[in-house]
Amino acid sequence: MKSITLFAALFLLAGCRPAGPAPGAVFRAGGSVRDITPDLGERYTDLNGNNRWDADEPFDDANGNGVFEPLWLANDRRRPALSIHDNLSVAVVVIDVGGVRIGMVGLDSFGHGRQELEAIRRDPGFRSTGIDLLIMGSSHTHEGPDVVGMYGPSETESGVDTTYLARVRAQTIMALQESVARLKPATMERATMRTGLDTYQVDQRDPVIIDDRLAALRFRETGSGRVIATLVNWASHPEQVINGSSISADYVGAWRRAQQERYPDAAPVFFQGALGGQIGSNRIAFSHEGVTYDACGECSYEKAGALGVILSQLTENALSNATSETPDTIVWRSREVRLPVENAGFQYLFAAGVLDRTLEDAGGAPLDAYRPGEPAFVRTEMAYVRLGGVSLLTVPGELLPELAIGGYDGRFTPGGEAGLWSPDNEGIEDLAGAPGPPYLRDLLDTPVTMIFGVTQDFLGYIIPPFNFQLHPTRPYLDSPDWDHHYEETNALGPQTAGLILQTAAELVGSPEAR
Repeated sequence: MKSITLFAALFLLAGCRPAGPAPGAVFRAGGSVRDITPDLGERYTDLNGNNRWDADEPFDDANGNGVFEPLWLANDRRRPALSIHDNLSVAVVVIDVGGVRIGMVGLDSFGHGRQELEAIRRDPGFRSTGIDLLIMGSSHTHEGPDVVGMYGPSETESGVDTTYLARVRAQTIMALQESVARLKPATMERATMRTGLDTYQVDQRDPVIIDDRLAALRFRETGSGRVIATLVNWASHPEQVINGSSISADYVGAWRRAQQERYPDAAPVFFQGALGGQIGSNRIAFSHEGVTYDACGECSYEKAGALGVILSQLTENALSNATSETPDTIVWRSREVRLPVENAGFQYLFAAGVLDRTLEDAGGAPLDAYRPGEPAFVRTEMAYVRLGGVSLLTVPGELLPELAIGGYDGRFTPGGEAGLWSPDNEGIEDLAGAPGPPYLRDLLDTPVTMIFGVTQDFLGYIIPPFNFQLHPTRPYLDSPDWDHHYEETNALGPQTAGLILQTAAELVGSPEAR
């Protein structure tokens, strides 16, 4: 706990509404969905069929400037989008309790930086909504545009299309405005269920621990019972299709379409869970409507579609046993935290401008010109909300499940304790160094609890320090074991987890927040 104490002074209160409205306040909800599918940009001829643009491959130079300008896809460099398999969306639900208003935004996106959240907050169109707290999460689809910067034509060139980012912001603001305009007196149905440790998710990183909890909220208009919005929180990488050449929302889009078939006027809003460590569904087999979908590395749109329909059915199963309430109190807190950028690879990307983010020195002053190797910090944020029998925490990255639920005793492992470690893992860590409770879900004491991953920001993997292994001579740039410790190459550093846990405890544990 020494590192937590050392950095406790880095926590800064960003916004706080510790006391909710007076009992008896009217509860209202409104929702909206808008399209954020990008334009494709220039095309090329993939002569070798590897879904990567090579410099000798011809392209359609639409503007005649001699530069290939496609829409770059996330998750790997030199991957241009050639087609659209299914559309991307932004889905929103706004809740209001006696004038205290929270907007919750689910994006079909690989991730988003906090600077996008801040740009929306500054916009006059957003300020007109009267929203006190904006929560924005990304589904982490791997077949969306590069919105981070790391996946352009080379290691030193960003793949971000700033015009597209501006469009996403504009559509998000319009969806928030529409949701506010549609606010109606409502009731909230809340439910939670376990989807099965060995049914739809696998953990590709040791120790094998899975948070299989699905949490669902449904907002209905008072009187008519019309569904206004459905919100689901569940952990799984949207990468049934990976490293292709088509835009897709993966299983999250299929879930949304299945929900819209049931409730055409409602907003289906998805928030990721603790998906770090490659929690996903591609390397597990499951069946749907008489078809078995095999475990695979790079799967298919058909498997993504089947998983989305299954998730929609699980949503309905959970909500069939829901508890209905009309909340008359709400509590929210938001806190800034500065995280040290220890990753040497990230340092070079920040210095080159590939990652477009303001870094700060140890005293909190902006670094106008950053040189790799110097101490640097990135400012991010977390939020806590308690609404009736529901509480949630946001996490600015891909949280490893063990930080959310513990499970080092095998309680959340297929096969129990014997299944914690892969047979081929020669670097088994000493569990004596694993962090003890309370874990994030332990902090939340309501019947329904939610951990929103890749929300408010996207800062890579969040890994327990005892399990953080670096290459002895090329730390962060290489891995000592790519099969079991890839995530360190895309993590800020080992101090991040402790700071996240400490911030969460401060947000939830303060007396006025309970």
